Amino acid sequence: MTRMSEIPPELLAEMTPAVRVFVESLLVRMADVQTAMQSEIDGLKAQVKRLTPKNSSVPPRRGIRMPDRRRSQNRNQRSSEADSTDTFTSLLTLLAG
Repeated sequence: MTRMSEIPPELLAEMTPAVRVFVESLLVRMADVQTAMQSEIDGLKAQVKRLTPKNSSVPPRRGIRMPDRRRSQNRNQRSSEADSTDTFTSLLTLLAG
């Protein structure tokens, strides 16, 4: 089942056949778990290598800049100012007429 070198010879001499089978099965299970864990670690390392500041969950070091949000707020403000000017002009035209 396992290589004899995994169990020290002095312990092998003292083990009953049932204990030896049990220990060997544990060693096989441990090797399987280790292989699975190493595979998962390798996959996670590959994911970390692909991370960029844009797709990382780590926040930037210097505050969060949101230029797009400010631009849209300025656009909305200009739009509402234009609407107010149009309304005021229409009102003056109506009163003058």
